[in-house]
Amino acid sequence: MNDDKTAAHPIKSILEYEDERQAFLIVLSGANIGKNHRLTEGVNGIGRSRKCEVVLEEDGVSRRHAEIEITSDGTALLADCGSTNGTYVDGRRLKAGERAALTDGARLMLGGSMVLRYSLQDQLDEKFQQKLYESAVRDGLTGAYNKGYILDRLDQEFSYSERHKTPLSLVVFDLDLFKRVNDTYGHDVGDIVLREVSKTILEAIRPEDVFARYGGEEFVLLMRESTLAHAMRTAERLRKAVEDLDIEFGAAEPLKITSSLGVASTDGGWHKNGRRLFVQADRNLYRAKQSGRNEVCGPECGETESDE
Repeated sequence: MNDDKTAAHPIKSILEYEDERQAFLIVLSGANIGKNHRLTEGVNGIGRSRKCEVVLEEDGVSRRHAEIEITSDGTALLADCGSTNGTYVDGRRLKAGERAALTDGARLMLGGSMVLRYSLQDQLDEKFQQKLYESAVRDGLTGAYNKGYILDRLDQEFSYSERHKTPLSLVVFDLDLFKRVNDTYGHDVGDIVLREVSKTILEAIRPEDVFARYGGEEFVLLMRESTLAHAMRTAERLRKAVEDLDIEFGAAEPLKITSSLGVASTDGGWHKNGRRLFVQADRNLYRAKQSGRNEVCGPECGETESDE
């Protein structure tokens, strides 16, 4: 009898989630595809502005594009906030002053390209959606963002930098002689090194900075509202942090590793787009390696964007 009672408890707890459904917006397009935004009772602003409850950094989305009001009885009412490119529900554009009631699964389009789905979710749904999103944008080994995410985010942040006339900086770096680590100790130890380095970087950067594993032993750090001088100081601090690491892997002596870093910034010269900013940082990384490795190299190391 005791076993039967024990077995019944998990089923009951799962079923109870059905009474706790809450409103969410799921992003269906852009860099943050799959991201789940929880809506709270009251008015939830949607737009590019950091003052909005749901922030969407996408071209074509106005600063405060739309609002969803969640009433005390759980009804969701969507209204356009005078956006430039309009707000659509299931293909129909909202009229000025209209408040449209949303049903579970309703598809919203903002600005002609940003697509979201209104969803009622219990706790199990929310956790599942979060895991899907994390698996889509995170590197499974290191926990850093992945290549696809950082490239999309770079385009977004470059547009933000141009709109707001604020500097954007980028650091591209990789681990020196990493192939030698894999060849000497094996790929399992190489994985330990990548995880330890990533953990060290994540603990050393600002919450608003975006850190990604670009591929292999190459990483990218994207810094909004960061001048070239600040980016150079940050890169040097990260270089030193990696150099100081003692990586334990079961041997008598810990493993030591160094890194080379290339820095580029909109503060340090003109760039046509985010990808060109990346190319400049990558060139500076190459120059850091040419100079002997374990160095930071910025625009002063060689030609700038005009050398194409």
